[in-house]
Order: sequence, then structure tokens, then C-alpha cells
Amino acid sequence: FCLDLWLYGGQPNPFETLSDLWRFSTTSMQWQRVSGWQQTPPPSLSAVSFVTAGKLWLFGGRIELAFASDGLYYYDIQRNAWVTVIEPTLSD
Repeated sequence: FCLDLWLYGGQPNPFETLSDLWRFSTTSMQWQRVSGWQQTPPPSLSAVSFVTAGKLWLFGGRIELAFASDGLYYYDIQRNAWVTVIEPTLSD
């Protein structure tokens, strides 16, 4: 999973943000939607992320289309679970 590409959220149109998690396998060259967890970070776009030690870290981004977030989360790849590290506060 270290060489795979991970993508969270996005904005398919000007009125909607997503909370999808996708994984692109550099081995098979295919996208796979990752699912099965009960809680996720809020739908967002423009968040910063990186993978280290089996965890996909996700920071900030724009949520609810108008607010910047300072929330910090990680997705445990082995456990298939999201963990909230810092609850987001919103600002304009």
C-alpha cells in the first residue's frame, strides 16, 4: 500500500463535496473505492494527505463549501477505520 495513490473527498460540482476514499493500485493500475467504515471525516476538498506507517493522514481542507477546516484524521489501512485526532473548527 505504500506505493498506492490515495484520494479523499473532492467536488463533482459547485454545490457538493464528497467523503469518498479511493485507492489507486500502482501494481494493477486500477482504482478501487474503499468503504466499510461507520465514521468518516466530513466531506471536503483541498485537504492535505500523506501515508506513513500504514496510516493515511488527512488535514484541513474546505468543508461545507465555504469553511476552512483544521481537523486532523487518519485512516488505518490495516483496520479499515478512520480515527479523529483533532475535531475540526470552521473559519471563513
